[in-house]
Amino acid sequence: MKNPKKIVKNKTFVGIISSLFILTVAVVNIHNIAARYPNLLSIPQEKAILELIKQGKYRCCLEKPCRYCFYKNNPDENGRLCNCLDEVVAGEAPCGECLGEILEGEGNHLLKEYFPNSLADELGKENLPFIKRLLQKKY
Repeated sequence: MKNPKKIVKNKTFVGIISSLFILTVAVVNIHNIAARYPNLLSIPQEKAILELIKQGKYRCCLEKPCRYCFYKNNPDENGRLCNCLDEVVAGEAPCGECLGEILEGEGNHLLKEYFPNSLADELGKENLPFIKRLLQKKY
């Protein structure tokens, strides 16, 4: 039988590493968004989204952040408007806009290994082989 204290330590370690990975992706994403899409800053809603990203309240899984979560305006218990990045890493489906954009190849390329399971969460686990083949062409 495994030592319960060791199991808890291992789970804690994995949790910390996962959180650091998510934080790194979010920080890299902030800098890439402004550099790749300079015209974004001229649109008021996009300025608001970028400000929310800086505050850690908008964590999108796309290269160019989705607008769906902004307009849905339904903050979670942490005050975040968008948690698509966390959902993708957890193997859960993101919002509908992100689902479509990931299929188009517009997802954050640092998350590409997480996309198949995330999409299969919405489209059905039985479709995972097809989803993997489809996404290989995009990423």
